[in-house]
Amino acid sequence: GAFTAPASAGSVSVRVTDAIGNTSTSTVTVNPALSLSPAVTTLASGGTVNFSAAGGAGGNVFSIVGGGGSIVAASGAFTAPTGPATVSVKVTDSLGNTATGAVSVVAPLTLAPTTTTLAVNNTQTFTASGGQTPYSYSMQSGGGSISAAGSYIAPASSGTAVVLVTDALGSTATANVTINAALSISPASLSMAVNGAQTFAASGGTGGNVFSIVSGGGSIVAASGAYTAPAAAASVTVRVTDSKGNTANAAVTVVNVLSIAPTTFTLAVNNTKSFTTAGGQAPYTFSIQSGTGTINAAGLFTAPAAAGSAVVKVQDASGQSATANVTINPALTITPVSTTIGASGTKSFTGGGGVTPYVFSVVGGGGSVNS
Repeated sequence: GAFTAPASAGSVSVRVTDAIGNTSTSTVTVNPALSLSPAVTTLASGGTVNFSAAGGAGGNVFSIVGGGGSIVAASGAFTAPTGPATVSVKVTDSLGNTATGAVSVVAPLTLAPTTTTLAVNNTQTFTASGGQTPYSYSMQSGGGSISAAGSYIAPASSGTAVVLVTDALGSTATANVTINAALSISPASLSMAVNGAQTFAASGGTGGNVFSIVSGGGSIVAASGAYTAPAAAASVTVRVTDSKGNTANAAVTVVNVLSIAPTTFTLAVNNTKSFTTAGGQAPYTFSIQSGTGTINAAGLFTAPAAAGSAVVKVQDASGQSATANVTINPALTITPVSTTIGASGTKSFTGGGGVTPYVFSVVGGGGSVNS
């Protein structure tokens, strides 16, 4: 008489019948499965969220399985620990059913560099870390401007400024900028491939310029400003310093060599395949370099109606490109398409076209077939 409830909520009648046909019936009410909301959430360090339960048998008790923080057992009011942390929250009903939720607690939001000195009209790339993306950059006070990517441009006159970054959770961090008289560096920002080369030039300032790498890697010739990017992707800050100590910074984004995956693939006619990219500099543009078929902006390739081959190409914003080879086979067939055999008889079927290996199965009607 051990009863197992069905997978959906409702009412169930259970009957017992004795040896001479007498019956007795019991009604079972099946509630939806116990669930916890939100099932997944992200909080700042010390942030709060109220968990709620649905379904189950009632009499819910909330608890923390692991990861820290605190929760009110009766109400589900949760307070996050100091991040970063991954916390598992559980609700248990009166019958012992459980449901869990995951909380990602992010590290405190920071902005780097926290202070910098520029000449008028110089640029500096600020980088946020911790917190929760996306980040929003703005000017809290002073002159100059900052882009959505964190690239700061000093005003045309000396002074001070405070850069503010706000994350998706509302946390903030600031950076202080001192703006001196007119030393500048060109180019002020740059994206380049690993191991690439770029010569920086200085103008304004007091002369006697010395070039150096503040952060991020690579190498630079101090006298000429000839820069070579590192062998791995990085965010690099290049600085020129004049004889009075005035500085101007340039932000370099070093990107990996562009690649496409998979590099080879076999499809049947009219099949689809999504290609992905790595490295390079977004945005990416997909196209058909040769052969037939179509590909959309997201990299989804649709094979043509006839067998053949194609080469898919992706190009990034810096002009790098990568290709993938596609083999397009005829449509999958089975032989024979229909046949008649006697009871307990045997028949060998063969597959053609499509993409090997084949797996045979019996869809309906009985019998067996090996795979």
